[in-house]
Parts: sequence; structure tokens; C-alpha cells
Amino acid sequence: MNNSQDDLKAQDDLKEQDANYSFDLASTLQDLTKRWFVILLSGIIAAIGCFITATQLYSPQYMTSTTLLVQSKNNTESAYNNLTATNKMAGVFKNILDSSQLQNSAARQLGYTSFPGNLSCSVIEETNILSFTVTSDSPIKSYRLLKAVLECYPQFTKNVVSSIVLQTLEEPVVPTEPTNPSNALKLAVIGFFAGAAAAVLIISVFSFYKDTVKKESDINKKLITQRLVSIPTQKKRLSVREKVKGIKRPLSITNPVISFEFREAFKKLRQKIVSDSKTHHNKVYAVTSSLENEGKTTVAVNLALSLAKMDYKVLLIDGDLRKPAVAKFLEAKITNGKSIIDFLRGKARLSEIASYDEINNITIMGSNKGTQQANELITGEKMDYLISAAREQYDYIIIDTPPLCFVSDAEDIMTLSDSSLIVVRRNVANALSINDTIDIILASGVKLMGCVYNDAENVSIVGRGSVYSDYQYGKYGYGKYGYGKYGKYGSTAE
Repeated sequence: MNNSQDDLKAQDDLKEQDANYSFDLASTLQDLTKRWFVILLSGIIAAIGCFITATQLYSPQYMTSTTLLVQSKNNTESAYNNLTATNKMAGVFKNILDSSQLQNSAARQLGYTSFPGNLSCSVIEETNILSFTVTSDSPIKSYRLLKAVLECYPQFTKNVVSSIVLQTLEEPVVPTEPTNPSNALKLAVIGFFAGAAAAVLIISVFSFYKDTVKKESDINKKLITQRLVSIPTQKKRLSVREKVKGIKRPLSITNPVISFEFREAFKKLRQKIVSDSKTHHNKVYAVTSSLENEGKTTVAVNLALSLAKMDYKVLLIDGDLRKPAVAKFLEAKITNGKSIIDFLRGKARLSEIASYDEINNITIMGSNKGTQQANELITGEKMDYLISAAREQYDYIIIDTPPLCFVSDAEDIMTLSDSSLIVVRRNVANALSINDTIDIILASGVKLMGCVYNDAENVSIVGRGSVYSDYQYGKYGYGKYGYGKYGKYGSTAE
């Protein structure tokens, strides 16, 4: 036994040194789905940030324009007929209007020290027409600036091009809309998708470097134990009435809508338990896990139900006294209101806490409420007596234990069992934590049969002449019935 533990410890040390990082699409999508709110929140924060920034930096610009006709003062007819000459005159006049002296004069007329806008003048090609525009941050200001320029230009042109006059073809008007519409909303949309994409990228990188068990092949690569069976993920199959009323169905092999693969997985696990019991004369099996929400209660209950279907006398003990979940899972009533906690406290007899479930043909010892004195109760003589008495009456005793990485109660329960199973849910516990849990089990001297790989993707089971596979994970299941629902560990039920 010691040599075997030393070998496993050596394997553990080797696997700690070489972390096996791998990309798994299903696990990455699962991580993204779990953190959808983070992605959404990141997108919203980025969108708000972009919107506020764009709004703060946005300065609306208003443009007022007018069209002027360049004419010869002395010979209007020749000016119209000779486009080359009038176009040249228009170009000369444009240079005058573009001058800073004209802009400063218009600004002083309105009481400004400098021209608070942008003045531009262009000649329409092959014509003697000038397009004159003023752009400013205010519609009224741009209008007044253009009017001031039109009033001031004669004093600059009379001595230079006295033979030219300007005729207004289109009077300037006050603009009603800015020439540069705000793009804050557009930037907010871009920011949302950029923020969400950044969150997706970060979560995906995190998922890649998260050293969890993401697929069956990871068990041999990362863990110091063997895989006993893979439990497939399940679809959420509820009727409209059940959805409306919020009715939840447990993942039980007695559930008529449960998948064939799910039932077959527990048949396979049952066969291994029966074989181990016959070979090693074991009766008491502890089902544990490293962390919460890995489905150990689901495995413990369904294993007991599967054994009971073979007419074995089965006792299912809820050993998680801090967060009991078995009774809730099976919707079973505690006989006479007496629980296993009452027995361990000396307030009930052993016969009073055994609740026989006639429908499922199993006996349950559990509780509807938890206690924080679990460690003291489990290490007392009453617990030893309970297990010893049960060995005389039952063929199989299945114990649902607390997670080993949270409390020491599980270690004390492990010592009462003959053999154990560890439930490993896909992409939940770190491989190092799982191996530490395995070390704890082995250190207690209890045999570890192997791990039950839970929530497995693409499980193929040959049966009925065909292969069934590709079941998807649904909202209802391992994380919704009795595991993620009752709060943090140590409060009420798991």
C-alpha cells in the first residue's frame, strides 16, 4: 500500500511540474456562457466610456454660405462674354477675400480680437462665380461673421480691383444643423463590441490557461487516478407548464425523460461497484469531490438508485451535515421529523432516522437542515455505531460526503468507508486541487476506485445496436438543482 502511494505521489509531483494547457472549444464556450454577464458588462462600460468621451470632445460646426457673381463695373456685357477674363478677375478677388486683414476687420466690427471661425472662398470652375463660406461653432456667429465680411470687403477691393463689383446671387441664412454630426452613438456601438470582444478574448485566454479537466483524455494526463465512467451532460427537458411554474426535475435515473446514456453510465458504475464488493467484500462507499457543484450528490443518489433496482438492500447516508441535499434531491420526507443529526446528538434512536422510500426501494438517513457542529458529530461514537449497525442490515451503504477541499468532515467520513469515488466535473476544479484531494483520500488509508467524470461532452455508449452521442449541457442540471442554488458552502443545503 505504501509503495503504491509513493508511486502515485511521484506521478502527482511530475504532473505538478508539467501543467498540460490545451484549448478545448466546449470548455471555452462553457466559460464564456458562465461569464456572459461579464462580457455584457464590459461591452456596456466600454460603450458608455466611448459615448462620454465622444460627447466631451465633440464640437459642432455650423456653416453659412453665399454665392457671389463677379462683374466688370464698366462693361458688364464683356465680362459675361469673356469667361476667361472674368474667371481670372474672380481668382484675384478670391485672394483679397482670403486675406487675414479682411478677416481681422470683420472680427473687430463684431467685437472679437481675432476671427472666431474659418473663412473660405472658392471659384466655381469655368465661371465668374464665387462660393463664400464661414464655419464657426455657433450658427448665429457664423451668420454674423459672413455678413460682416460682406460689409467690410469693399474697403479692401476699391483700390486694388476698382473695376470689379460683386453681385449677391444667394443671400446667407442662419444654419439649422451642424456640418459635422455627432458620432457619439456610432462610437458607443463600436465601443460596446470592442469591449465585449476584449472580454471574450481575456476569458478565452483564462480558459486556455485554466488547468482543469476539460475532456476525458485529460484524466490520464493530469490526474493520478483512473476514470471509472463518464456521466453525460443532459438537456433541459421541461414542459411548458413546468417552465411557467418553475418546476425543476432532478437528474435522476428514475426520471422518465432522462437520457439513455445517463442511465447506462450508472449501470456501468453499478457493475464496477458490485464487482469491487464481491472481490474485496466492501460494503461502504463514500462519494466525494474536490469542490462544490461537481455533482457528487447526483452521483451518490443515482448510484444508490441503480443498486436498488437490482433488489439490493441499499442505505443512502447524507454525510454532508453542513449542507445536506439528499432529502431535497429525492423529495423525501424525514421519518417522524427525526434526522441523522438528531441521532448523532443523542436525541433520536437509529430506527427513528431510517426513512424507507418504497418507490425507489432505498433507505435514507439524512436531514433537511444543516449544522455547523458537523465535525464534532461525525467524529463521535454515534457515527461509528451507525456505520457498524448498517453493515449488518444492508448490502450497500452509499455516503454522500462534503467536498474534501472545504472542510475536514469529509476526511473523517472517509475513514468509515471501505472504498471511495471522487467526482470530477468537466472544467470545474483545478487538476492540482483534484490530485491534492486524491492524496488526502489515499493518506486516510481508504481505497480509491477512481473518478467519475461528470458533465462529459460527446459521450458515446454502444447499446441497442447504435451509438448515442453529442448531448449538450443545459441550464437545468448539475449547477441548478441543489448545487448552485443554496448559497455558499456551510449555510444550508447542497
